[in-house]
Amino acid sequence: MAVMSQIPKRNGWTIAAHAGDRAPDRTQRLLNRAVWDTFAAMGVVRRFAVAGLDEAARTAGRRRGLAVAAIDETGQVKQGELTAGVKRQYLGCVGKVANGINTVHVAYVREGTGHALVGAREWIPAGHLDDPVKSAVMGLPDGLAFRTKGQLAIDILADAFADGLCLDFVCGDEVYGSCTELREYLEERDQAGLRAAGAVQFPAGPARRDHAHLQAGRRPAGQQARLGDPLGRDRIERTSPDT
Repeated sequence: MAVMSQIPKRNGWTIAAHAGDRAPDRTQRLLNRAVWDTFAAMGVVRRFAVAGLDEAARTAGRRRGLAVAAIDETGQVKQGELTAGVKRQYLGCVGKVANGINTVHVAYVREGTGHALVGAREWIPAGHLDDPVKSAVMGLPDGLAFRTKGQLAIDILADAFADGLCLDFVCGDEVYGSCTELREYLEERDQAGLRAAGAVQFPAGPARRDHAHLQAGRRPAGQQARLGDPLGRDRIERTSPDT
């Protein structure tokens, strides 16, 4: 609410006033002490966003428009050593290696209608998880296992599929296209996807394949269409060891 509002200065008092509260107690409790299930809350938001976009597509008469999941990561510059995930790494927001965090996101896109983020997982470096002192200082959960960015994308998609989300395509850049585990996960689900730098690959499912042919120039299943390298090879070389 605060991020999307026009509040010029955001703190406990201003957010509370914007929400109609007399004091910031409830806002501060939510931010500092409230215990809630992050992934359950994310599921509520995902279902709300997907239902809204699907309804908007139907209202606009776009029942046959593509439904796509777009995987990407977002970097955020962050200094210090106390925040989970902070390290020197490539950050797309500044276009270079810098100190900060990276979060894997999945957006749900309805062709000609709109899009919304429907899932996210922060990437935590293995070095943070292997150091018990650093893990404790950062407040990382006990037993948290290292996950590559491709594996985090699988986790997000698994939650979405468990909700019954149906997709025509799953797309992502080279970071995710180079993840064999992610590609195999999609293939096992017979899920069509743009999964590698310049490679469009369609699994064997006839319904998805036929629909994909109509939308992608009727290329046969398995045939690759070169789309170029949108990120640059230098980024791939820096990013691959951590993904």
